[in-house]
Amino acid sequence: GTGSIYYSLIGNTSEVKSIVSFHASLDSGLPEAKTINPEVQILILSGGEGDDITDINFLESVYIAQNAQYEISRFSNAQGGFTVWNSTNYNVRASTRSFDSMQMIFEEVFNTTETPKKPCLSKNVTGEEPESGVVTPFTGGFSLSLIGLSVVISNIFF
Repeated sequence: GTGSIYYSLIGNTSEVKSIVSFHASLDSGLPEAKTINPEVQILILSGGEGDDITDINFLESVYIAQNAQYEISRFSNAQGGFTVWNSTNYNVRASTRSFDSMQMIFEEVFNTTETPKKPCLSKNVTGEEPESGVVTPFTGGFSLSLIGLSVVISNIFF
């Protein structure tokens, strides 16, 4: 998650369409921003527990000063790892809403509604079926670079 925020500030984003960060740590150790590509859509999805408001205000001021396209969503009663099944921090509300937000970014960036409106059921990282009602996003049809639970969307296929 935090890797995506760093990437948005210092990365070479000429080929990147969007940067999505799940449960990143917003901290005062963020690097100084280089020029942020105003075409890149930045979506930060964070639990409401644990991030200092001063750090959030600082990050937002950097994005505003750089004229970045950004959205920061914080979910109440959610801690880091709120999308991780079978963990004590799993939060179905925050997980569902964050994946829905990411899905909307996919539709905007790729100008399509061909991907499902709702996430598809799949197996979790241990190969087990998720609990009833737990969903994961469909991510076919485009290139993703995953850094933890960071998503950097580009039109480059590896």
